This record gives sequence, C-alpha cells and structure tokens, in this order.
Amino acid sequence: MAAREIHVVIVGGSWAGVTAAHELMHLAQISYPRLMITLVEQRTHYFHKTGMIRGLVDNRYAEQMFIPYARVFNGSANHRFVCARLRHVHENFIEVDGGGRLFYDYLILATGTEYASLPVTQSSTAEECKLLYNVMKEVIELASSILFVGGGAVGIGLCGEIAEMYPQKSITLVHARDKLLNDDLSNNFAHTTEARLRKMGVNLVLGETVVAQAPSVYSSMSSLNSNARAALFQQHRAWQVRPQEMTTKSGRRI
Repeated sequence: MAAREIHVVIVGGSWAGVTAAHELMHLAQISYPRLMITLVEQRTHYFHKTGMIRGLVDNRYAEQMFIPYARVFNGSANHRFVCARLRHVHENFIEVDGGGRLFYDYLILATGTEYASLPVTQSSTAEECKLLYNVMKEVIELASSILFVGGGAVGIGLCGEIAEMYPQKSITLVHARDKLLNDDLSNNFAHTTEARLRKMGVNLVLGETVVAQAPSVYSSMSSLNSNARAALFQQHRAWQVRPQEMTTKSGRRI
C-alpha cells in the first residue's frame, strides 16, 4: 500500500522555521517522498538579523544578508512558499490574508522574534529592508557622535562594531543597570566587556535611565539629517546628551 500524503505547514521563516523546512525536505528525499511542505511567511526574504550588526559597517557582508524565501525549496514540485500573514489557526487548517485556507496534517509555528527598536527587521520586502538598512548605515557614517540606549547583547555588539570601525566618533552607551548585559552572564564577563568598550573609547553611563527622547533619526526617511535629543536623569542631578544620532536597543519580542 502506498504511503498517504502528509502535508506539513510551517508558519514563520525564522531560523527555526527554515531549519525545520530543510530537515523535512531531507526526510522527504530519503524516506517519505509523499511528504509535502508549505512555508508561510509575511516577508519575501530572510534577513540575517544576527549578521546585521556587522553589515552596518561592512558593505560586502551586508550584500549577503538578504535571501529570498523562494530559494528554500529549490524549485521542488512538492513544496512551496506562500508569502502571506497568518490570521487564524484552526484544528486542521490555517487562515491567511485574504481569507485563504491552508490545510495541514502537522503545523509548526516558528514565528521567531522581532526587535521593535530596529525598524529594518520589520520590513515586508527586500527592497524596503535594503532602503531602511542603507539609511541606518548612512546615518552612522555621517554622525560625529552617537548615543546608544540599552546595554544588552545587540546594543553592545553594534556599539563595539562602530567604535572599532570609526574610532574618531564620540560614542556613549547608557544602560539602566549598574553593569552591562543581564544576570544570565557572569559579573566577570560583564566587567570584561565594560573594560573592552572603555578601551575602545566608548563612554559608559551605567545605572541611569533615559527619561525623554526624540524618535530615532532613522525611524523615517525625512529625518535623516535631524539631530536626536536625549535627557538623562541621575539621582540628584540632570544633564543633556546631544548626539547627532541616537539608537535604542530594547531587546527582542517573541
């Protein structure tokens, strides 16, 4: 008796979603040819978020960060990519934009994470993503002083890349905690990171909170040449930091 068809729908082209698709394709090739896979993702391309930090200061690296989802299945007739937004999940089917239905035997939800402070990661097309990305790069290149708000992994990584690539820029990193990163990492690691950033010329302001700020300068195309303003408050005194560019790194949203 021939094996029945099994349809697996994967919602989300995150790293986990793409990895699941590749693993299932391998399974279909070696032992289950009637396995069908559908990848559903609202964006047209995979954007390499982890490499974004390096790409902001390395043009050659940036060119490799946009990968069309259509390449995932290499033209296979049994598998397909659907560019659409998920609306509802039902017992044996999902609904996407426009009322379309996709029936499944197995459903994998792999929607990934989003960084609200990085608009470039939320774009729908490669063209829009590249436009926003280039604006971010140009702002960084033109600014003589930059303020980072948030000393997590992303903020530290980007701060370090810019400090290394542009040692002549004045860079300040503000973090609400009295040490960088979070409690998942050791104090020794945090202190080593702080020492490294200071050696690179970064001004660290720890244990402080940004109480007022203008929108980030790359939040709209028209604000490319505007100056960001931030007011920082300390227990018994206040002061103004006036960078040409301000970027917030508030962490990820699952």
